[in-house]
Amino acid sequence: MNSLLTSPPSGGSTSRSWNIALFVSLLLALALALANVPRFLASTFGRADIFGVTCLAALPLACWLAQRSSTKIVSRSWGLLNVAIATASGWWLFQQPDPASGPESLPRLWIAIVATVSTSSMLAILWQTRSQPRNNKSQVITGLVLLMQAILIPAAYADSVSRELQEQLGEALASQRIVHSLHLARTLLMIAPRAEVHELSLTELARELDSHVRALDASLARPQTSSTTPREAGQKVAILIQLERNQEALDLLQELLPWPETGPIALDYCGLCCQRLGRWKESRDWYEKSRQTWERIPANDQRTQALVSAYLGIAYAERQMDHPVNAQKAYASALKIRPSAEIHFLLARLHEQQEQTASARYHLDQALTIAPGEFQSEARELLHKMSLTHFGCLLFTRPAPPIAPSEQTHEMQQPRD
Repeated sequence: MNSLLTSPPSGGSTSRSWNIALFVSLLLALALALANVPRFLASTFGRADIFGVTCLAALPLACWLAQRSSTKIVSRSWGLLNVAIATASGWWLFQQPDPASGPESLPRLWIAIVATVSTSSMLAILWQTRSQPRNNKSQVITGLVLLMQAILIPAAYADSVSRELQEQLGEALASQRIVHSLHLARTLLMIAPRAEVHELSLTELARELDSHVRALDASLARPQTSSTTPREAGQKVAILIQLERNQEALDLLQELLPWPETGPIALDYCGLCCQRLGRWKESRDWYEKSRQTWERIPANDQRTQALVSAYLGIAYAERQMDHPVNAQKAYASALKIRPSAEIHFLLARLHEQQEQTASARYHLDQALTIAPGEFQSEARELLHKMSLTHFGCLLFTRPAPPIAPSEQTHEMQQPRD
């Protein structure tokens, strides 16, 4: 096709110049729209990887359109149609700043996909350079297939992402990571607005979380007394951790370390804060100090819980630093103190990653024996993964399940009073 602006044959060079000028203008407009890329992508596609998949899926259609030829009328019609679709889609997106707005059956992501495909097609039409045979049945079929591919591939990918986000949201809620939960809920709203978490619609959940975040912020903004008690400081730490202000919580925890009644617990939460900040070595060291401190305390339920938390924190940090043997030792120590389905499953997953299928299956069976009704879907996924990656090593006689809590389940506990 020549372009949206088709000139008489005698003015071909002028038409071509206009085409190039319009093409460059569109690229500049796109560059300006993407000037704040993270914010733009987050508010439109939910995640940057979905935007990337959408662009790649639209590329074959754009290339195909760039090679088609047609009459001036068809060229203009195609171009104007894509301009109209892209403009309408863009207007709708920018007029709906709240991801929860608009009909629930029409996710923002679908509008964004249509806008991307239309823009790609429009640019391709403007850049069209050579003629190809046209108006035959095979071209129509090819065009329809490429159009379906451009829309359905990113939609399928987004569906996979939404399932992953729902799992992460469930885990974040269980560990009371309020700000992180709100971020996940808002992202999920753009991708799958009709999804539910804990029998709550995403719109209701996002509003409740936003309200909770505001309440937590307000509680921190209240004037503090000149002399803060350890208990008050501990409550402030709990709020800071829920708000993902981990460095502030870590700084405040330093004041609680010298106090006998708060010091041992503060060590555990120093490990947690460093873990969430991605400082794995520091996290492991804090959890190790916590373990040593609690081992000197007479046996009781709190000591047992704290030791298990310390060992699990050590194991998680060792895994992040790619020290699987040390992680296995820490998990084994936690099992000796308090056998649980969760720890058995974490060991099963670790052994599976190390291709130790016999050990992985043993711990998976132990997890299912202790908690037969829990973690069904996760267990099936782990068994399926083992059957694919270590084919022939095991005989799978029944579908079994791993545990649902992520490896961070224990690390996400809130500070204790």
